[in-house]
Amino acid sequence: MSIKTLHNLSDWTLESNVIEDPVNYKNTSPGLFLANTGSPFILYDTTQVHNESFVSWFKCVDNSLLKFQYMFGSNNLGDGFAFEITKTDVRLIQTSLFLESAVIMEKDISRISTIASNTFTEVKILIVNMKVQLYINHLLIMEYNSFIGVGNHYGYYNHNGNDDIYVSDTIYYGDQIIWGNVNINGQSNQSGFTLLFNQLDINFIESANCDSSGNWMIFIEEDPYQQNKHILVGAILSEQFLQPKGISSITL
Repeated sequence: MSIKTLHNLSDWTLESNVIEDPVNYKNTSPGLFLANTGSPFILYDTTQVHNESFVSWFKCVDNSLLKFQYMFGSNNLGDGFAFEITKTDVRLIQTSLFLESAVIMEKDISRISTIASNTFTEVKILIVNMKVQLYINHLLIMEYNSFIGVGNHYGYYNHNGNDDIYVSDTIYYGDQIIWGNVNINGQSNQSGFTLLFNQLDINFIESANCDSSGNWMIFIEEDPYQQNKHILVGAILSEQFLQPKGISSITL
């Protein structure tokens, strides 16, 4: 388990036409400036794509011009995958040399989007096994369950949009997603869910619903050196008289 901050250009593996900006940042200076010219990109080699979490903030100057890519599971040439985010929609795409080669999923977020001009927006990407989730401002926007990475790189690319982008406070978490399956006698159940509690004070931390295969995942966003203990409870909504089972404890 590990936590690595990626604030400066020197923290990243590869970059092109990206500039450090000590004025535009969310919490920790500097921010990274990706102009709408020069096809700027920046990539970080995670060395694996198995259990990864990325949390960062971005700011667009004019959200009506926003068209920004979050790269993941890519190689150093820009072949892989990306979430392409605009003010009104999100698309999961395959890329070749950073450019779109196929569209896997797309979703209209015009009714739920809170991406505002000149305001930092939080984006979180979770990857575990073949499952990928995208969160914008803590809201689950998209989930893909058949992911196989091309490479180990994560990063940002600003090419198709006409807006300047600032990225700030990127944090990479390795091996801090817990995951599993909820089932009845070995039969996976998509109406299953899990609850995560702190074992010391029994405070609720987070819940997760299962997908169509009965699989779930929860990202624990805390320093692993705290060695906090947790209680995990699984249950199934569709079985009214079935008592929750599969209770276990975990330690990070």
